[in-house]
Amino acid sequence: MNRNLFILILSGAILAISFTLPFGKEVSLKRSNYNKEGFVNTSYGEIPNNSILIMDAIQPNEFLSNVFSKYNLGLEVAYEVGTMPEDIFNVRQFKSGNKYAFVLAHEKGHFIPKKFIYEKNVVDYVVFDFSQEKIATELKSKPIVKKKIISAAVIKGSLYQTLIEIGANPLLAVELADVYRWTIDFYRIQENDFFKAVYYEEFVEGKSIGSFEVEASNFNHFGIDNKAFAYFRESSQQLEYFDEEGHTLKEFFLRAPVAYSRISSPYTMNRYHPVTGQKKAHLGTDYAAPTGTPIYSTANGVVTHATYAKYNGNYVKIKHNNTYSTQYLHMSKIASGIKPGVAVEQGQVIGYVGSTGLATGPHVCYRFWKDGKQVDPYKENIPKAAPLEEEELPSYLNFIESLNQKLDSISLNDTSQEIVI
Repeated sequence: MNRNLFILILSGAILAISFTLPFGKEVSLKRSNYNKEGFVNTSYGEIPNNSILIMDAIQPNEFLSNVFSKYNLGLEVAYEVGTMPEDIFNVRQFKSGNKYAFVLAHEKGHFIPKKFIYEKNVVDYVVFDFSQEKIATELKSKPIVKKKIISAAVIKGSLYQTLIEIGANPLLAVELADVYRWTIDFYRIQENDFFKAVYYEEFVEGKSIGSFEVEASNFNHFGIDNKAFAYFRESSQQLEYFDEEGHTLKEFFLRAPVAYSRISSPYTMNRYHPVTGQKKAHLGTDYAAPTGTPIYSTANGVVTHATYAKYNGNYVKIKHNNTYSTQYLHMSKIASGIKPGVAVEQGQVIGYVGSTGLATGPHVCYRFWKDGKQVDPYKENIPKAAPLEEEELPSYLNFIESLNQKLDSISLNDTSQEIVI
């Protein structure tokens, strides 16, 4: 079976002719577009016209030495590549499905491997050049195309499914949840909520890489508009989100310790416990999520506990100031470096979802203390971060004027379309 994913050859090749390489690969020759004389432009840059590019992927139970042997490269070459520094090539991440390529030069009737190309991810790749005495390496990246897109829809079912139905990337749901992470409870989104978003999305070779930058958005939740505008704040030297009046969307605490999960058991004074069968107060909020899901500190603070207890399982407790503390229970494991006395930042990973301790399934029990007493964080009047400085406000309002008009002009006809910049 032909496992080659794609093959390119430069000028002089006859379209659709087939032949067999010395190492048993059957190849179809194709003409390609020139970038400059004597070279062809490929996914990995320019390839000389006496060479071909073979793209493939690692097969199950295939090692680096197996791949190299198919191209008449010995174990010593595989060893030299495999022992490169991890920032260049991490042999432990060489696994089934990862893409690679070889550049083969046609010399004296044979195809000689000149370069090995390995994709570290969808954007970055490393080139190993065998044409020198010592293997040369070069880290490169595929061109990223940034597109400006408008998406809008009334939510039916879920935000994720709604995005799929209008032809937008469903990962935009995660990005919107991040923009509104302080102000909207995304675990209680209901049908007939709606959104409008103007954003940039990055593509490589025509495929989205799941990287977004929301420029402006309006998320109508329970009939209330929640507008957000990205603005570079001079005082913090960071891109932050503000509403129409210049109030920050950022609060002292995040709305939840896990991203885009669901509440499986709320804070209550009378709950039937699924393990003990007894009715008692549940002084925390449970978020169900797959094992291994990152758990974030909901605010800046200092770790006071990072240990294991019989009922709590692996847990972390953080003191944020003299008023507030939070606790995160049932972790599968505590994040590296998280221990008592360590300062953490809002949004920092402190552990991973699990079911250790008294738990029936993977979740994090989030507990919230105010003045030493456990309370429901969603009924507390949590303080917001500092608003825009008075001198910054006129510039901000001028900046968002056209964006605000653009948002208002977007119709809710379930659309997702690119804007020509």
